Amino acid sequence: MQIYERNINSTVTRVDDDHIVTQASLLDLNHSMRVLLTINHKTREITNAEALIIKAPLQICKSTTTIVAQLIGLKIERGINRKLIEMLGHQDGCTHIYELTLNAVRLTFNVLIGQQVDWDEWRTKTLGDEEFIKKAMPYLKGACRPFKE
Repeated sequence: MQIYERNINSTVTRVDDDHIVTQASLLDLNHSMRVLLTINHKTREITNAEALIIKAPLQICKSTTTIVAQLIGLKIERGINRKLIEMLGHQDGCTHIYELTLNAVRLTFNVLIGQQVDWDEWRTKTLGDEEFIKKAMPYLKGACRPFKE
């Protein structure tokens, strides 16, 4: 018997030649919230970060949205997950804002890699598995089973 459900959705939108916005939202019986990250896709730097809590179980939760401003200036690169937990997941933070930000960063990284490899191929995957893996290996080496060294 199912007793609870949480939905997390993410989108990436191009806003101009240099920037994308990644949005991650969370909706469940107790929460309605989102994180928006503006990223310079050429430098991989977060240029703006916002959080919005529409619904939370406690009023104090809404005061945590300001912590995302610390993300401005961070680069989407190896080691960012550790920085996110340090910045967002502490006793003055919010585990859900951390979770959404991590989700947004992971999707952003995926999109940035796709743009480097060949965006149309990344989205449509017309190459066979072996050829696709060979093409993407320099970017995803060691990331998951298909890209195992």
